[in-house]
Amino acid sequence: DAEIRGLGVEQLELLGAVTAVALSREMVAPTRAGTLVLEAGARERRILRLREEVILEASGVTDADLEARYQAAPEYELEVRHLVLLAEGWASEADRERARSEAEAALRRILGGEPFAEVAAEVSEEPGAATRGGLLRPGRRGTWVEPFWEAALALPEGGTSGVVETPFGFHVLRLESRTPLSFAEARPRVVRSVAATLGGGAAWEEARERALDEVEIIAPEEAPRPTLRTALAL
Repeated sequence: DAEIRGLGVEQLELLGAVTAVALSREMVAPTRAGTLVLEAGARERRILRLREEVILEASGVTDADLEARYQAAPEYELEVRHLVLLAEGWASEADRERARSEAEAALRRILGGEPFAEVAAEVSEEPGAATRGGLLRPGRRGTWVEPFWEAALALPEGGTSGVVETPFGFHVLRLESRTPLSFAEARPRVVRSVAATLGGGAAWEEARERALDEVEIIAPEEAPRPTLRTALAL
């Protein structure tokens, strides 16, 4: 509970999918059908990435263009310390008012000079907060629910938020550090975003046809291992 509380919907769905695949491979002997499904999914993702690169090349978009676009609006990894008074969506109005009031009181103590970590350890209702002083593992967009992320992102390093409401309750946040992600790490997402705005279906079809023209039909015993190029023909 301490590990997943506060994760955003996207992260929870991804965690569920990864867990399901891992458990299925651990509990059930791999089958040919299951292996083919995973291989087909991997091949589809490789082809989609290739399609995006073809569209960018046909449109004259260079890596320098992509990096300039990224540097204008970089992605960040944030380290956040917080405290939370729990009042989830089904809580009564009295419970919500209690949580909000206690969060506001904790904020007044912090703004009055008490160490954030000590106040969080004392009042936060998050499991494990007492031992961590409310410090969370570094997170990126999608790691936490959107109101939490936006509040953290808006803070300067060392800054403390007001009381922030999320589906879990009422938080007070302090931004410990903000680290830009490298362009190399963010490039696949930048490519995906730019390619989606360009369209470029015609360029992809032309590239696909050129690849198909290069496919040579040979006897099965002479066939090499499949490559991404031959995958385009499947």
